[in-house]
Amino acid sequence: MTSGNDGLFKVWDIRDNGYKCALQGKGSDDALNVATFNNVNRHLIAAAGEESGMVGIWDMRMPTMFLNDLAFHTKQVTVAEWHPTKEQTLMTGSDDGKVFIWDNSKCGEEQARIDYEDGPPEMVFPHMTHNSTIEDVCWSPERGSGLMPFVASVETQLTLQVWKTKEDFFEDELDQLVNVDKIGLEDLE
Repeated sequence: MTSGNDGLFKVWDIRDNGYKCALQGKGSDDALNVATFNNVNRHLIAAAGEESGMVGIWDMRMPTMFLNDLAFHTKQVTVAEWHPTKEQTLMTGSDDGKVFIWDNSKCGEEQARIDYEDGPPEMVFPHMTHNSTIEDVCWSPERGSGLMPFVASVETQLTLQVWKTKEDFFEDELDQLVNVDKIGLEDLE
């Protein structure tokens, strides 16, 4: 997959001797510099790079319409990386020096007015301790690998940050309440 100054993302079929564009979509009126396939769902892609900082989520079966736009970066997104096993989770880094973890499944969820300044409902974690452009981000292998869930990010000033996410980071708050209630009920029996 490629992205370019024309705002198009293209998926190429390299099985034939000639490189044939199998699919293309208009990701932006500006340039795109990031395009990445989802690790779990072969139809989902993320494309970004316009000056506004917007990230588009696309389904390759419908390349003329984006599914969601993730907007909270204040400058151009420089890197995007899907989670290795969680289909709707994406991490992005930007020229604004911020790394955001997004949960695309929260698209359309209502949000309390008090939470507006914290970002859209899809942004589940902001990491804002870098001082320059984010050059790369990476998820650690999953828990079965013997490693804890870590995330790494590196910036232009050659600072590498490795940060640990909470074990229950991806659980929904309501799920946590239900689990607590179940534990309480079992203890009473």
